[in-house]
Amino acid sequence: MNAHDLLLQEIEQTCQQLLACLHQEFASLSQREYQTVLTLSQSKQLLVEKLDALDEQVRNSRNIQQHTRWPALRNTLQECHLQNASNGKLLARSYQLSKETLGILTGQGKTSDTTYNLSGIQQSSASTLANITA
Repeated sequence: MNAHDLLLQEIEQTCQQLLACLHQEFASLSQREYQTVLTLSQSKQLLVEKLDALDEQVRNSRNIQQHTRWPALRNTLQECHLQNASNGKLLARSYQLSKETLGILTGQGKTSDTTYNLSGIQQSSASTLANITA
């Protein structure tokens, strides 16, 4: 096995480990197992750092991107990127829900005077009752 094959094999193994970590992170986020998410984020960070170091080696290698295994590795890296983006969206949504719940529980939740009619069109409910006095 030559140096390019060894480097590509190491990248492939690291990518597969990262992808597995990202899938575990998604499952943990979905089940609100935040302690597990913290542990996984540390593992994820180490794997990303390793990929960064391997990327440096790729940039210093000649013609490695012409290797037959390169397109599959690029696809796996793209899959990691997409899964990480999905995890980020799920985490942001969870954060938003927690923030809204905290606002409701503390009485600082926003009250909205906007409602929707039967057709789904947004309308202001405050204007309907604004002229009524007791």
